[in-house]
Amino acid sequence: MDGDVTNCLRIGQNVNIQRTDGRIHSAVISGINTVNRSLTVEWFESGETKGKEIEFSAIFNLNPDLFSNDSTKNTSNTINSVRKVNRQTVFTPNKGNEVMRTDVKKLNRNNTARPLVQTLFEGGMATCFAYGQTGSGKTHTMAGDFISKSSQDCSKGIYALSTREMFALLNSPQYRHEGFTVCCSFFEIYSGKVFDLLNNKSKLRVLEDGKQQVQIVGLREKEVHSVESVLELIQHGNNVRTSGQTSANQHSSRSHAVFQIILKKPNGRLHGKFSLIDLAGNERGADTSSANRQTRMEGAEINKSLLALKECIRALGRKGAHLPFRASKLTQVLKDSFIGENSRTCMIAMISPGMNSCEHSLNTLRYADRVKELGVENPELKSAGGEEQNDQNNDLALLCSSNEGELSADLYSFHEAISHVQELEEEVLDSHKAVIEASEKWFNRDNILLAMSNDVDYDVESYAQQLEALIAEKIDVLAKLGVFIIKLEDLCPSKTGFSLANNISDLIVTDLLTKVEENLM
Repeated sequence: MDGDVTNCLRIGQNVNIQRTDGRIHSAVISGINTVNRSLTVEWFESGETKGKEIEFSAIFNLNPDLFSNDSTKNTSNTINSVRKVNRQTVFTPNKGNEVMRTDVKKLNRNNTARPLVQTLFEGGMATCFAYGQTGSGKTHTMAGDFISKSSQDCSKGIYALSTREMFALLNSPQYRHEGFTVCCSFFEIYSGKVFDLLNNKSKLRVLEDGKQQVQIVGLREKEVHSVESVLELIQHGNNVRTSGQTSANQHSSRSHAVFQIILKKPNGRLHGKFSLIDLAGNERGADTSSANRQTRMEGAEINKSLLALKECIRALGRKGAHLPFRASKLTQVLKDSFIGENSRTCMIAMISPGMNSCEHSLNTLRYADRVKELGVENPELKSAGGEEQNDQNNDLALLCSSNEGELSADLYSFHEAISHVQELEEEVLDSHKAVIEASEKWFNRDNILLAMSNDVDYDVESYAQQLEALIAEKIDVLAKLGVFIIKLEDLCPSKTGFSLANNISDLIVTDLLTKVEENLM
């Protein structure tokens, strides 16, 4: 057995180990000792690299799948499929918290955030996003070191480092007399819905005005005057961000988090905007360990938004190409970062070192490779109509046509169905709010009508006519709400008629989500 075990184990491979408190967690093999039949594993915890020596038997008991013939064969096939990918800069893993901090600073200053901060002062729109599987370090890179499972040191992430660079430029001789003010906003996109992380997670509306400008209605922008005040906002937003358990991570971010630094002119008008994005894990669509339909719908929405993000970035380098920003809420709220001559985008591709993460790492690298294809001509995308003529469904269709083989017709229909449900939900909510607002007016009018009857010789005919008109108004408003509710109920799984569950079976959805995650790139 020992011979078989050593043939299956490799340096850099992810394995499950048991801690002294009995908990199981993931570690990376750093050494194999065939003499005493043990291996050394390491993991990162509380800002430090820790390690221990474990016997082969313990590894076998906790990781039986590693030693099956099928597993070995699949791993071999995965390794053989590795291809050379384009990359601008590579940052290798480092041991020790201090070295890691230095690496993040280097990442910020020389390659990602620092030049984008300069774009902000030049009146441009900048975007920096971290992409990768759950547990690869996206939130760590963007928001800072994890002190515990629920607490971060926000002073060390790219959010904070970018803020320091911004205030340094703001106070520099070149800009100190410009009269700029700095505001910040922080929101998350979860299952196609937008929530304000700085305002009790209130639900926000995303609309386009008459000038085709995207407006996030109700988003709170807070003026900041120091790095410390920004860190407080980041800490607060991270604490309330939506998270949950996945097959890859017990405490996983289930939403895209967008932190924006906004530079305004003395007259209050926008001068520049920097959007820093911590994306949800790119394996989320394949996380089918739970039978919960909401989990699969989360995965569908995440995959759709990541695909739309890729296409929007690629379209930046193609003259005349249509930007399918309406295909997802993520790209819709970032529209102003994709248009205009002075727009810059940086992608940080996060990968994990373990063999168990090999397939996800390859997918991340393929995605990054495709994103770097700026400037490649694509006549099909050029032929797309103007932005004002393309609604969300048209942009979804564009995603499907420009990614032939990656989005099947069934999955496209699934996305359309989800979008339809979300649109109906918005209609119900808007109509319900209209009823609530009208109810107060109705109450006052009812009281006025009743007060008429206190007069001995009140006009009964006038009273009846006004009451009839009021009742008709109530019926009209309530009937409109009722129609939307019936339509929404007809799309709910509990109905026997058309529903997401009946239109596309759970088995097919699960298979499609897994397939598109594998072929997303």
